[in-house]
Amino acid sequence: MRQISRIFNEIMGGVERRFKRTTPQLAMLLLAVVGIYFVLNFGNEVVRAQVIATQIAQTERDTSTEQLKNARLREQLDYYKSDAYAEQEARDSLNLRKPGETIIIPILPSPAANQPGSSPPAAQQAAAPAQQNWQRWLNLFGKE
Repeated sequence: MRQISRIFNEIMGGVERRFKRTTPQLAMLLLAVVGIYFVLNFGNEVVRAQVIATQIAQTERDTSTEQLKNARLREQLDYYKSDAYAEQEARDSLNLRKPGETIIIPILPSPAANQPGSSPPAAQQAAAPAQQNWQRWLNLFGKE
């Protein structure tokens, strides 16, 4: 029994000595692991913050571009709502005129007019009697 007790004391004493020696080492190891965790976590946060800052900058550029487009479209809308645009469209698309104005419609020479022996278009216009605008349009499209 004494022998068992002595063996038990040797084993327990060795364990206690080993544990006393390893406690500071375990604490340093634990501290190193926690430190590495925080360093890696901080690195991830820095990268994430950089990505977010890049996205914010891109969004701000897109916003300013869209605001410029919006301003241009508002200017166009204001122009299209104006009387100046309505008058210009009436003149260009509908060939309307103000009282007292004369509309000049250029007539291009036809290929037959370029043949020898035909009279020039100016001479044909001078020979034609004065007609109303609607009559000139009908003549232009060949309906008499």
